[in-house]
Amino acid sequence: MICALTTVSHRHRHRCLYQSKLIESDQKTIDFLKGRLKAHLEATEQNKVRTKRFNISVRTAGGKQALKLNLENPLELPERFQRVIIEPDNTALREALFSFRP
Repeated sequence: MICALTTVSHRHRHRCLYQSKLIESDQKTIDFLKGRLKAHLEATEQNKVRTKRFNISVRTAGGKQALKLNLENPLELPERFQRVIIEPDNTALREALFSFRP
């Protein structure tokens, strides 16, 4: 019985590896096609394609612009640019809980 389960386990592992290779291959194809479509839209100076079944648009990354500071010590910033974060001291809590004796 153990040998049979081991054999089945090896088959499942082989199928899983095969499926992950298929997933990786599909993702590479998707990325390639997206890149080609984006390059074509940019080359033709279009940012939208509308069809009966779907719409495609090229967008730039939204959100806030990345900010990189070269500070060794955040305390050098004025107080209005600092944030105070209060967190529980898990070590002290653990010690207090385990040292408690009724």
